[in-house]
Amino acid sequence: MVGTNKSCLLLALSSLSIRAAAALSVTSARSNVIFVGGLCEDDLSSTKLGKEFDRYGNVVDVSIIGGGGKQQPYAFVQFETPQSAQAAILEAAPSSLYRQVKAAQPIDRSKRKRSNTSRQKREAELQHLKDVCSRTNLILQVQSTHIDRIKEFLSNYISKNESIELAIEGQSSSSITKNVSLVFVSTSNPISLASAL
Repeated sequence: MVGTNKSCLLLALSSLSIRAAAALSVTSARSNVIFVGGLCEDDLSSTKLGKEFDRYGNVVDVSIIGGGGKQQPYAFVQFETPQSAQAAILEAAPSSLYRQVKAAQPIDRSKRKRSNTSRQKREAELQHLKDVCSRTNLILQVQSTHIDRIKEFLSNYISKNESIELAIEGQSSSSITKNVSLVFVSTSNPISLASAL
């Protein structure tokens, strides 16, 4: 029996040290929000969950996320003070409503993978393409490996037909097939140029 009591005591001490470490993370972050994981009821109301944690301090907000699908629902409970959140982390044990309580980890916005940069870049490319198209009256679809050859042909065509004005307005690679490019051309006589091609 003495060995069993020692193992229970060690288990209790390790549990306390884990909770103390969690409490330190709450204290250092000064967060008044806790994460409640493994909600056991799919239709658990925020009011019912809020009443469950009301004993640790005044609950300001409860946000339940997920449920109904493959993902098990979880929640964030916001207290009025960080001390209330710390008390909930230290004292709340798994119950019939939830399995886990720990400090909520705030999202570091600087480490987010999504940003507006790629969207802004796509919009700039689209605007550039619109500008080029507005000045273009002939679009040539060319294999990407032949871009230099078509530009050389167009330069020779201009030198032979001085009466025709021609300008290469731009080029674009296809995002679907990497081996096809578009060459945007503006010319005073697109029909004769198309015939020559």
